Amino acid sequence: MQRLARELHLALAARVPVRAALWGGGQALLPLFGLLAALRAAAWLARPSAWGRRHGEVLLAGDALLAPLGLLLGRLFGRGVACVAHGLDVTYPHPLYRWLVPAALRRVDVVVAISQRTRALVLEQGVAPERCVVVWPGVEAEPLPAREPARRRLSARLGVDLGDRPVLASVCRLVPRKGVVWFVEAVMPRVVERCPGALYVHMGEGPERPALERVAGTSTRLLGGAGDDVRADLYAAADLFVMPYRSLVGDVEGFGLVAAEAMLAGRPVVATAVDALPEVVRDWVGGRLVPPEDPAALAAAILALLADPEARRRLGEGARADAEARFGWRRVGDEYLAAIAGALRGARS
Repeated sequence: MQRLARELHLALAARVPVRAALWGGGQALLPLFGLLAALRAAAWLARPSAWGRRHGEVLLAGDALLAPLGLLLGRLFGRGVACVAHGLDVTYPHPLYRWLVPAALRRVDVVVAISQRTRALVLEQGVAPERCVVVWPGVEAEPLPAREPARRRLSARLGVDLGDRPVLASVCRLVPRKGVVWFVEAVMPRVVERCPGALYVHMGEGPERPALERVAGTSTRLLGGAGDDVRADLYAAADLFVMPYRSLVGDVEGFGLVAAEAMLAGRPVVATAVDALPEVVRDWVGGRLVPPEDPAALAAAILALLADPEARRRLGEGARADAEARFGWRRVGDEYLAAIAGALRGARS
């Protein structure tokens, strides 16, 4: 969510005048952000602005939690209101949240859902279908380091010589929905049985870190919360990117941005067909899709691609082309502008 907000701000700022209310503090003081954002936005909206009078201004709330604030300010100052919906910000179960946020979503001018799956969740809250559009998040192409130097740096960081070993990679928070602990327990033994040299490298932190450390064997290595340079090395060094996500009630995967990033890096993605992941990873185009929580199917898909370098090359090229065509920021920025124009029309109607 944070990365999307940042990239979206940059994309819009390249097209139209943009002001951002940002929070740079820690999680403990996050509730103060609402007050800070309200004060800053009110000051901007109350100022005399020839551009605003001539072209109109729209408030864009970066997630559903901010929809009530955006709606309040929009009504006070006569501006259109658009809101980005991600998934978990729509389904959060707290009673006060469930009363306040859906009511605001029903009243904003446009809700921009990051996937069809998220749009379905938004419509379940009573939002009119014509007021909810889908715009997939964008990803920014970044130069990857050369494969062999990247593998050498990862070898030094992990304390294991990668050599020519097949590398499976994933980047995600360590929470049950991501399925990392389940993958290491249920799938990696099947992979290693047929491909003894295979190594799974995970990057990310989260509450399941202790559980993952307990089950991780010699075929699993953890990078933790490393930086962007290490993530680039991981994408460059990997043979496959795996997303063993699980379908959990009340915990939805709204898009799967790391899948788009891995595809843009030219890495085939093997993912479970959970929530919005089939919207990102198209089977036999940018990777493979398998049923969720099916260890045999996931292991078979991984082993088949590890055994077929030509198929990996073909899927890697397809993944990059597909990501560039569907998730490039030029397209995403233009589609957000169109959605914002819809919010402006709603304010004037």
